[in-house]
Amino acid sequence: MRNLLVPTDYSPNANNAYVYALGIASKLNADITAAHTFELPILDPRAPTRTAKDIVENERDEQLYQKNKELVRMQQTANEMGVLGQPLDLLLLEGDIVTKICEAAHETGTDMVIMGTKGASGLKEVFFGSNAAKMLEQATCPVLAVPENATFKGIHKIAYFSNFDESDIEILVRLAELVAPFNSEIHLVHIVLSEKARTIATNSLRNLAEELKILTNLSVYSQTILNSDLLVGMLSYAALAEIDIISMLSHKRGFFDKLFTSSNTQKTVQQTEVPLLSFRK
Repeated sequence: MRNLLVPTDYSPNANNAYVYALGIASKLNADITAAHTFELPILDPRAPTRTAKDIVENERDEQLYQKNKELVRMQQTANEMGVLGQPLDLLLLEGDIVTKICEAAHETGTDMVIMGTKGASGLKEVFFGSNAAKMLEQATCPVLAVPENATFKGIHKIAYFSNFDESDIEILVRLAELVAPFNSEIHLVHIVLSEKARTIATNSLRNLAEELKILTNLSVYSQTILNSDLLVGMLSYAALAEIDIISMLSHKRGFFDKLFTSSNTQKTVQQTEVPLLSFRK
């Protein structure tokens, strides 16, 4: 992995994701490109042409000024952490944030997008109809969503929550390559909704773990968890096992909204500090 893309709106949560990205980049010897998106103000069609043109030019000038100011600040942060020369650039993109970030990821050969989630809601923003959720579902590269209160302390343990998709082993090989420089433990986890499903799921998960062990030198563990709420089960295991990153395979548009809907789930995700890494097939 060589290229990381970090969207920023210059907010504290975006800065936290950038600091998190610096921690990853330093270990992977990767480059970071930052990106800021903006949309021009909607103008009254009755406004004089010259006035409208001045408003647009002023907005673009202001965006350029803020971009240059932020780039200096981000480079200073990187220098203080001993990560020199990062970010390589801060792209200024005009248009819809999800569309433009996905386009930038493709054009820059991005291996992973690392983005912050807003406020104390943490992963609630990711799972319930946010730009982060749209990014996880639309980006073709992996996306790491970092809650504002998450702190980078290395990647000692990463959990992959499997639903026994045919693409699991392919995704797990990519995951193992990502965390190999950290010598991370990989925890394969499956949430069962009833006790009678546990035996079959446990055997299937063990087989998946054994297949992965052949392909990596990292430590691999497997665990089935009984919980009637998938996300609560995921986060409970993450807390118990001291997981640094939760990872999973997202399937299609609306995947997260449909998967996690209960009020108990929404309450639980507000309390998490664990970043979520999403892969697409």
